[in-house]
Amino acid sequence: MSKRNNFWTVAIVIVSLTMSMTACSSDDNEVNNELSGKENVEPSATLAAYAIDSQGTRSGGEAKTAVFTDEDIEWFDLNTRELRFRIDSEAIHTRLKSIFFMEFRLGDEVLFQVDNLVNPTVSRTYFDLVLYYEWTWVGEEKVEVGYFLYDCYPQQFIDEELTKINRNKRANQWKAFIDYLESNGKLRK
Repeated sequence: MSKRNNFWTVAIVIVSLTMSMTACSSDDNEVNNELSGKENVEPSATLAAYAIDSQGTRSGGEAKTAVFTDEDIEWFDLNTRELRFRIDSEAIHTRLKSIFFMEFRLGDEVLFQVDNLVNPTVSRTYFDLVLYYEWTWVGEEKVEVGYFLYDCYPQQFIDEELTKINRNKRANQWKAFIDYLESNGKLRK
């Protein structure tokens, strides 16, 4: 079987499992989001990002505490890679500022891990997926805050071999992420 056929077989299995898990799930798991003081409902086939501590384990007390779920995502722009949230940018910043990494999951499956809150003031180079954060100031107020899922930081390293290798390693998981957002009307092209 060719690699292309393997890819489509895996994609079909993921979609089928996601649909069957959604259809068969009658009770949702409650996710107590300690960082925002609200409870999120997380069905088993929901997209969610979890805090990962420096030892590589979920942090924040409760293992099912999500930093954000797909309910918090307004849309993702495939071209600019902007991830727009339904909640205030300061609330997102507060949730993310003390996290070492984030793990994006679709149900029980890990899609990918990202470094947290890389911004224009960071001088370190990353050759793997980051959540880039930028803003514009008007007076003493942050305006036009944006979050972006970039393959590397700074962007000048997009064509580096290590960046390409890491992007290729997560190609199937990235496709599952994009397909999930598109199926929920949260993808901009």
